[in-house]
Amino acid sequence: NLFILLGSILIYIKFIRNIISKNYKNASLLFLLFCLMGISLFLEKEVTSRLISLVWLIAIIFVTFNQIHSKLRLIIAVGIVLLSISYITNSNRFQKGFSEIKNVYVNNKFEGSWGHRLKLAEYGIKMWLENPIIGRGIVDPVDKMREQKKINPNDFKDPTVHFHNQLILILVQVGLLGFTLFLSFFYYFYNLKIKNTEINLFKQTTLLVYFLVMFGEHYLHMIYTSTFFALLIGLFFAYKNQEAIKN
Repeated sequence: NLFILLGSILIYIKFIRNIISKNYKNASLLFLLFCLMGISLFLEKEVTSRLISLVWLIAIIFVTFNQIHSKLRLIIAVGIVLLSISYITNSNRFQKGFSEIKNVYVNNKFEGSWGHRLKLAEYGIKMWLENPIIGRGIVDPVDKMREQKKINPNDFKDPTVHFHNQLILILVQVGLLGFTLFLSFFYYFYNLKIKNTEINLFKQTTLLVYFLVMFGEHYLHMIYTSTFFALLIGLFFAYKNQEAIKN
């Protein structure tokens, strides 16, 4: 899903650039491909697809506001927001998730996928507060979660013992110091200037997407998504160096 998301965003950037340059023939083909890829994200039934679809919508608004500097961008943004509200309102998956969150705050019951994630996030915050500056290290949080699983097995629906939140995991493992370094990495690459407008915007959107999806899963701990992220960062950096050599 993450690969489709980023691929569709790159196509959307090219679509906007073709609209700006009044190349409507290419723009129509790109828009068709963009729609097909976007629809596939909403048809996926996995739990993380809800997160991915929301991040996809945010990324589209981000690209639109970066590329279109007229009243049209407001029209597109409002249209996306209205479509999002309509989709969320009529989606059984989202309604089920919202009811699980409501159950947490009204009845203090951590049930379902979203409730389960909130409970694990709660464990993570408590563990981070025990050693907030330098963290607990890499192995210790896993051992601590296994202990909690033995004490409260109902809070752990799946066999894996992690927080389903990359940012909380980083805070727990390396504390505020490590988390600050992590954010500085994103800040540095976000502000790395690439002259090619499409590549630069895709770089910024890629960083935004990865940062947002980490709220719902450990994407930098999964072999394919972490390798893909490292590959993209390497390509962006190489492109920047190539531009410097040409100049």
